Amino acid sequence: MFQIDREVDQPVLVIKLSGLMHSGDFLDQMPEIKEYVAATQLRVLLLDWTDLTGWDEAAESVRFYARLELRENFTHIAVLADEQWEAEVGRLEDVTRLAVSRFSPTHREDAMAWLTS
Repeated sequence: MFQIDREVDQPVLVIKLSGLMHSGDFLDQMPEIKEYVAATQLRVLLLDWTDLTGWDEAAESVRFYARLELRENFTHIAVLADEQWEAEVGRLEDVTRLAVSRFSPTHREDAMAWLTS
């Protein structure tokens, strides 16, 4: 599942990924993300991967495209995820060349403080 929201009382876009992600999930949602960013002028992103189980094989090339799209729209990205996603967070930082930091799912407040400071 791919859910787009805004953090209450904070200038932060939140994208929650859960379950197994498919290539269509990204392709379907990228236009909505662009529209939302254009309308709100939000430039920091919280990716919540707390309930993410992974990506199917077809999603790999689309994930690269999604990372490039994020680079154009945001300045900072915080990722709520367990340590198992550390390598993916590193790839996100390498491709986007943005400030990206991973936080444990239990440290959401720290992620928000980092994004809004």
